[in-house]
Amino acid sequence: MSNLSEFIGVGIKSVQTGITATGSFPTDVTINAVDITKSFICINGAISSSTLVTQYGIASLIDSITVRLSRISSNAGATYTMYWSVVEYY
Repeated sequence: MSNLSEFIGVGIKSVQTGITATGSFPTDVTINAVDITKSFICINGAISSSTLVTQYGIASLIDSITVRLSRISSNAGATYTMYWSVVEYY
């Protein structure tokens, strides 16, 4: 787990963003390779197509090229649109 002191004095190397819409979870998304020891992922929201309300999602870096998206919801039949970003620093 990173803490804020690790980011002081370093710059951002890359930012990859995505919008993934799916009804099947967990879902894996392929990204450009990053150093997972110098990267973190943010999930910016998940919207359900059936309820049109914000849902909760989980995103994790499985390896250097894979983001895994999961949802926290009991609405299994809905399509969810999830917004995510992977930030890699030097």
